[in-house]
Amino acid sequence: MRLRKLTLVGTIAGLLAGCGSDDGYNSRGVTRDERPTTATDNPNLGVHAADRAEHDAGRVLSMMHASNTHEIQMGRLAEQKASSQAVREYGRALVRDHQASDVEVMRLVREFGVTLTSPETVHREMAMKNTPSVPSAEDHNAVYRRLASYNGVEFDREFARQMQMGHRRTIELLREERDRATDPVIRDLIARKLPVLEAHEQQAATLMQSR
Repeated sequence: MRLRKLTLVGTIAGLLAGCGSDDGYNSRGVTRDERPTTATDNPNLGVHAADRAEHDAGRVLSMMHASNTHEIQMGRLAEQKASSQAVREYGRALVRDHQASDVEVMRLVREFGVTLTSPETVHREMAMKNTPSVPSAEDHNAVYRRLASYNGVEFDREFARQMQMGHRRTIELLREERDRATDPVIRDLIARKLPVLEAHEQQAATLMQSR
């Protein structure tokens, strides 16, 4: 009987020691204040991360869609106005490659459920962050109108120059977006499109040297 009482007392004491007192430490000796905050502790952390990833995806996809649209427009202009067969073929390549890119971009827009924003909106957002910015629609239209006013060899030379500068700028922007992107799908998209853009830039440089 006395042994049974001692056993009961020991059991109760063990339970009290395990969960009765609050000394601020867990079983591994880490204070509650030192524990990393997790999404379980604060569900808003997961929500905020998801919101940021969605916002970043929307910005990248909007930027790529605007760039694709502009390059398709420029490529068609080259097909119509270039005096050189090499420049006309380059224009056709721009149309083909950027149309294929935009099909993929728009598929991801639907999958992510994001709304595309205008180049002006992306331009303002990036300017506020002091990062290299995408050209506005007004900038694109000004370049298009200027090129459309040229003819012959003058068109070929200026078109190649604008394509080299434009692709270099887009490449720089996408490299920065790739490095800070949190979504692996967006990182993969950029990584696959960069070599195409780099080839376009190199082809434009080659065309400039031949003019």
